[in-house]
Amino acid sequence: MATKDELIKAFATGKKPKGENFEKLINTVFDLEGEKGDSAYQVAINNGYSGEEEEWLSSLRGPQGASGKDGSDGEKGPQGENGKDGSDGKQGPKGEDGKTPEGMTAAELEEGTSTTNKSISPKVLHEAIENIIKNS
Repeated sequence: MATKDELIKAFATGKKPKGENFEKLINTVFDLEGEKGDSAYQVAINNGYSGEEEEWLSSLRGPQGASGKDGSDGEKGPQGENGKDGSDGKQGPKGEDGKTPEGMTAAELEEGTSTTNKSISPKVLHEAIENIIKNS
């Protein structure tokens, strides 16, 4: 079996003993188990504690400690998946009727033939483009 000084030297230097010395060291470490002692509760009883074991165990807990400081933020996580499409909203209220541009009759608006208004209706524009294409 290794001596106390041999154990101290082996652990202090970090050098692993070889051969027979290694076996002596291992045997010493595993043979170091001493006699079984009393439990901590039994030691408390031996020193005058008179309560039950559960009470004694509860007495070992102290009060809640203060909260620790916040840690630093972690790394940003990956992009999440897109959520499901929501449902359509309700139909809005009906708008007011539009006003006829000044100087145009209802017929002119329908036909898009007014010359009093500087704007051109889509119908008149379409017809003009078709005529240009035909005559080209």
